Order: sequence, then structure tokens, then C-alpha cells
Amino acid sequence: MNTSAFLEAAVVDRPVHTILLPEFHENQEGTLHFHYLLTVGGGVLLASRTFETHHEQLVASLRRSPDQPGTNPQFVRAFIRPNGLDTRSTPIFCDAVDDLTRAPAPAPSATPFRFRLLRVAMVPTFLMLRWIFGSEVVRDDRHLRERERGRQHEEHQRKHQERRRSERARARERARVRAERLKAREAVARAKEAERQRVEAEKVRRRRARESAKAVRMRQRERAAMRTRLKQGARRWMSRWRPGQERQAP
Repeated sequence: MNTSAFLEAAVVDRPVHTILLPEFHENQEGTLHFHYLLTVGGGVLLASRTFETHHEQLVASLRRSPDQPGTNPQFVRAFIRPNGLDTRSTPIFCDAVDDLTRAPAPAPSATPFRFRLLRVAMVPTFLMLRWIFGSEVVRDDRHLRERERGRQHEEHQRKHQERRRSERARARERARVRAERLKAREAVARAKEAERQRVEAEKVRRRRARESAKAVRMRQRERAAMRTRLKQGARRWMSRWRPGQERQAP
């Protein structure tokens, strides 16, 4: 991925810097293509072995004018487009693949006779070592790496399953909490509705009680008025039948 970024930077004519460190020697100077990036067409990499030199190169790149030519165009013509900038690379690549498929298969290299004798002589030794120390003694690094990758894959699957179980448990817990909250909200809503109905019923009862009391008072006043009228009528009627008494005004 870094090499692809280097090539794209060369195409757009941007400087590329790197530091050559001993701990990265195998991935840098230990590879063949890394030297191509340093030397072909003047190179695209500006390499340094110390941070001081690296900082000086960065300062020089930042101060360089965009119109000032660098080595990237030569690198592009020599490494990326060796057949010309106007020549399409896809047909050239397809022709090279076709030529490779039409080429005869290389003849297998013969194993020298002494190596075959050594192989036959070493078989009993390896069998004995395997019988004494187990199968690990004859396994090479490839088998160990495969077993390590298998172990890492199993560990990854185990962690993945644990995460899935944890996610399902959290989902169940969230669903339970949501159900409890919904139930609590419904209980509060029911309590509020019951309280509202009770208040409304109390208001209706009080209104009916007031209306009933008012009706009783009205009946009492009507009865009192009727008794008063009856008494007054009785007095007037009796005063008519009493001789020698003057009629009094009601």
C-alpha cells in the first residue's frame, strides 16, 4: 500500500520522504523494489538515515517552488510509463500475460544423486527423533505458522462468539429495561386516569349534592310560603264569621 502511494505521488509530482531505520531494514533496503524507488530515473524517494537530515529534506521540499522541476517526471517515464506517456499500459500488460501463457513450461530441475542418498539415509533418523520427541521435531516454520494462524483464528472466533453473546445479552437487557419503563409509564398513565375519573366523579357527586340541597331548600321555601298563604286565608275566612269584631287587614 505504501508503494502504491509513492507511485501516485510521483505521477502528481509530489515529493516522497522516508527514513532508513535498522529495525525496518528487511522491509526497506532488504526488498528489490525499494531500490527501484531510490535509483530508477533519479528515484522518487528522498531517503535519510537521521531525523536531522530528514527535517532538512522536508524543509527543502516545502520551500521548493511548484514550477521548479524535480526527479519525479524522469521516474515516471523510466519506471511507470517506460513505453511512453501516451501509450496505454493495459494492452501491453495483456500482451505480456498472453506471451507468458504461450511460453513452454520450464523443465523441472533434477535432484542430484547424493541428495537422494542423503534423503534415504536421514529417514530413519527423523523417524527415531519423531518417536522420541514427538511430531514437533520434524515440523518446519510453515507448519508452526499454520498452527499459530489456526490458534489465532479459533481465538478470534471465540472472541467473536463472546461478543455476539454479550451483544445478545445487552439487547435482552435493553428490551427488559424498555419493557419495564413501558410498564411503569402505563401504570402511571392508569393511575392518572383513575385519579382523573375519581376527581370527575367527585365533582359530579358534589354538583348533584348541591343540586339536591338546592331542590330541598326550594321545596322548603315553597312549603313555607304555602303554609303562610293557608294561614292568612284561614284568618280571613274566620274573621268573616266572628260577629262584633272588625275585620283586620291581613
